[in-house]
Amino acid sequence: MVKWVKIWQDNHDIAGSSNGRTADFESVNLGSIPSLATNINMEKIARIGIGVFVFRDGKFLMGKRMGSHGEGSWSVPGGHLEFGESFAETARREVLEETGITIKNIKFGAVTNDYFEKEGRHYVTVWMVTEHDEGEAKIMEPDKFIEQGWFDFTTLPSPLFLPWTQLLQSEFIENIKSFSKK
Repeated sequence: MVKWVKIWQDNHDIAGSSNGRTADFESVNLGSIPSLATNINMEKIARIGIGVFVFRDGKFLMGKRMGSHGEGSWSVPGGHLEFGESFAETARREVLEETGITIKNIKFGAVTNDYFEKEGRHYVTVWMVTEHDEGEAKIMEPDKFIEQGWFDFTTLPSPLFLPWTQLLQSEFIENIKSFSKK
């Protein structure tokens, strides 16, 4: 059986917003996948993480991680893309679960390829940019975060979660910074 994959092309909306634009896709034949799947060690599969910049008054929300890889480091809210979810749905769900706030104007910000050598984990992180909608940020999952605060790019806390290393060196960072000025 032949599997087909849709590949996103530059400058298209992939966040699932209702702005009326649709993404252009190119089909790529990946050949027969079932035989490949039986030979993969499930622990060695790259996962998809969603990091969410929630902007309010020129700053964005960050939390100090606890209880998982990257413990003790700082990052924006986020989590795993669940089967069948859009990036925007994951962003909404994770921000609400972790902080108790709602977000609006969800847009694609960046993508990074993050290998955690020490933990033996590999993630593709999709960074979303959003605006604060309603609610005051609270730590809703104390087993995952122990501190929260609003920061800008000149006052970043330390240490930063590993995917930030890739993000800060990426071509996308200036677009994310410009979103904070809107």
